[in-house]
Amino acid sequence: MPKSYKYGSPVNKEKIPKAKRRLPQYDECLREFVASGHEIWKVNINALPTKNVKVILSSLNWRIKHNPEFRNIQVFSRRNQVYLVRERLFAPMDYMGGHTDYKKRAVGYILLKPDGLAYKASEGSLNKIDIQIPIESFKGVEIRTGKEISLLRWFLIGAWSILFKKKTEYLVVTYEEQSGMLQHMVFDFHNQRKMVDELISLVSYLKRKKASNT
Repeated sequence: MPKSYKYGSPVNKEKIPKAKRRLPQYDECLREFVASGHEIWKVNINALPTKNVKVILSSLNWRIKHNPEFRNIQVFSRRNQVYLVRERLFAPMDYMGGHTDYKKRAVGYILLKPDGLAYKASEGSLNKIDIQIPIESFKGVEIRTGKEISLLRWFLIGAWSILFKKKTEYLVVTYEEQSGMLQHMVFDFHNQRKMVDELISLVSYLKRKKASNT
C-alpha cells in the first residue's frame, strides 16, 4: 500500500503544469517608455494582452522589480488608466533652512516620485535630513530671490534669512503637515534654473492629476 502524506503527494514530473511563457509586450512597453525620454506616460492598455488594470499593474511591477533596466520607473493607476513615471533625482539641492524641525543646513538632493517628494541629505553632508512630502500636501513650489525671502518671508523662515544673497534665486517648497501647520523649506539649486523649472512643472502636473482623481 502506497505511503500517504499529510501535506502532499508524489506526482510524475510530466504531469506538472508547464510555466506560462512570459509575455513580451510588458517589457516592450517599459523599454519604449525608457527610450521615449518622457517623464510621465499613459500606457496604451489596448496594445497589451489584457485590459485588466490589476493584471497590467502586477505584470509591469514584476518586471520593474526584477529587471535593473527598469529600476527607476514607477507604475500606478488612476480611473482605470495606467501610468508610468520616471523617478527623478534633482541635484545639487542644498537645504538652507525654514523647516521648524530642521534648523541646520544640509547638502543633498530631491527625489520626485508619483506620490510625492523626498529630500535626502547626501552621505557627505554634516547634517542629516530624510523627509517625505505627499503630493497632496503641497501648497506651493516657487522660485524666490534672497531679497524676496529676506523682506517678505523672514517671519516664516527665521531671522537668519537676512544672510541670503539678495540676487541669488532659491527654491521655496511649502507644504501642510497633518497637524495643519505650514512648513517652508528653502533650497539653493546653484543656478540650475532649467532643472528647477522642470521640477516645478512636474510637481504641478502630479498635483493636478491627484486632484482630478479624488
